[in-house]
Amino acid sequence: MTDLRNAIVRRRPAALTYGDKLDALLIAPLGLRANERLIIVPHGALHYLPFQALHDADGFLIERHAIALEPSASVAVQLAQRQQKIASDLVAFGNPTITPAYALPGAEAEVQGIAPLFARNEVFLHSDATRLSFRDNAPAGRVLHVATHAQADTIDPLHSSILLAPATQPADGPDALLAKDIYNLKLNNVSLVTLSACETGLGRIARGDEILGFTRAFFYAGATSLIVSMWPVADESSALTMRTFYAQLAQGHDAIDAMRTAQLAVLHTPRFAHPFFWAPFDLMGGWRLTIARQQQG
Repeated sequence: MTDLRNAIVRRRPAALTYGDKLDALLIAPLGLRANERLIIVPHGALHYLPFQALHDADGFLIERHAIALEPSASVAVQLAQRQQKIASDLVAFGNPTITPAYALPGAEAEVQGIAPLFARNEVFLHSDATRLSFRDNAPAGRVLHVATHAQADTIDPLHSSILLAPATQPADGPDALLAKDIYNLKLNNVSLVTLSACETGLGRIARGDEILGFTRAFFYAGATSLIVSMWPVADESSALTMRTFYAQLAQGHDAIDAMRTAQLAVLHTPRFAHPFFWAPFDLMGGWRLTIARQQQG
């Protein structure tokens, strides 16, 4: 499993070889029907396995099945009971002003590309993308999109951080929103949180097999669905993934199918054909989520 992830991150052809072996071990024995949705509750090291990049003679697993992950079976049942069709209401943060070394023009373009897909949107860029503005505004949307730098702390996952703009400019470094801070937010009205940043899905695996860090924090705070990344993302392929995903949601497709369509759109773009570009994002939690075509209260 580690070999597959390392081969993907390093963009090596061996990713196909490792993907073939793991598909034969984990997926082939299931005897899945064509296009059957695959809901996975990972155990242990499987939390770090990009299932969509498993491979057999018929192609990648994402080409055969829509895929979503669940923290646990009990959490999956709870999330399934929540409202699945949500208002077209976005709150987004992108490219916070920190120092030139932290500039993320691609993340800014990503946010500006998805905002028009929503009936209502509030976008916080540059010096407006602060920890205070996140605390005050993140709970207000049905969809919360975060396109910033992030740092996963695998030793102390509660100190994993989303890097935002300091309140005082010019800045000499980031202001960090820690995973432990997210526990104190009230995100019960936020149905989908997308963390379009580097390695937001990583953390430490607890005895209960759930990754500690951003995943547990946002679910605890009230989110129904999460999109997290397993490795550093590329600007253009990430932007294409997100535009396609949200457009599919807005057209009435379930989140699990929207993510599959988005990853296939990137995969079928020749220069992004390697799994490094199309496979970093995992959909977790409420996979039936979709966006209403008209604004709702």
